[in-house]
Amino acid sequence: ADGIVVNAQFHNDDHTVVVSQPGSLQLKKSVDHVLDLQDKDQVYTLQVRNFSETLRVQSPTIIDVLPYNGDATNAALVNRNPASKHTGSNKLDAAPTVFQFNGTTPATGTFYYTTVAPASVPQDLNADTDPSIWSTTFTPNATAFKFVADKPLGTINDGPASGLVIKFKTDQSGNAAGDLYANRFTAFSKTFFNQEKYQILTSNQVLVRVIGFSLGDLVWFDKDNDGKFTPGVDQAAPEGVQVEVHKADGSLAPGGKVTTNKDGRWVVNDLPEGDYYAVIPASQFAPGGPLEGYVVQT
Repeated sequence: ADGIVVNAQFHNDDHTVVVSQPGSLQLKKSVDHVLDLQDKDQVYTLQVRNFSETLRVQSPTIIDVLPYNGDATNAALVNRNPASKHTGSNKLDAAPTVFQFNGTTPATGTFYYTTVAPASVPQDLNADTDPSIWSTTFTPNATAFKFVADKPLGTINDGPASGLVIKFKTDQSGNAAGDLYANRFTAFSKTFFNQEKYQILTSNQVLVRVIGFSLGDLVWFDKDNDGKFTPGVDQAAPEGVQVEVHKADGSLAPGGKVTTNKDGRWVVNDLPEGDYYAVIPASQFAPGGPLEGYVVQT
């Protein structure tokens, strides 16, 4: 105050403030193959770990909604971009398993399953207010699962007890080359709870694309009769020659009916794994056909 003289050396004191990390829960999702063949299983791994050196994380809850068409956005804003787009079915092959972070020591808790439409599954625990949609009985038709751990996660110094690993396998059938499966999961803990709401912790996005195979060739007129295409001598077949690709059992392959382009080339894409053979139908050599007057040379 004005008029008051203070000897500063008698009114100072040093204080040490220790700033510690209150908590750091990190999420990671992975899959065995990001490129998959048709009708092949997909094996997923979910990892949740506490990286704090001082604070244990109260028992977490984990929610995973399987990929579904139209999952670009949801109420929890756990958006998927690009979104899933697939044909056929997508379901759990068996009940998930849970371990401590070393992946071998079993962890404890309860799995819940739901069969409601996946777009209706609350991936935000704050909106998970209807317990009737969940059951502890495993069903392969489940669209999502929830795991509620019964023990907290230790600090990073507690080794495997600092995290959880959940593994599960999904069964895809009737899908097609080019199909895409997108997936993310969420986690919640009372440690990350404020203003009467859980903080939404979201994993990275995992993408699985179904690959297909291509079969193609060249149709040409072998003018020098040497059994191979000689540029400048031989001539490509005209545009529009029909070619058919058949499965080993004789049935037509998906998209297996094509025509040559102006260079005599043809190709069939997105074929499932398997054995095939190609034919030029006899109609192409008939009168009026693009190959009238020509014969096939092996």
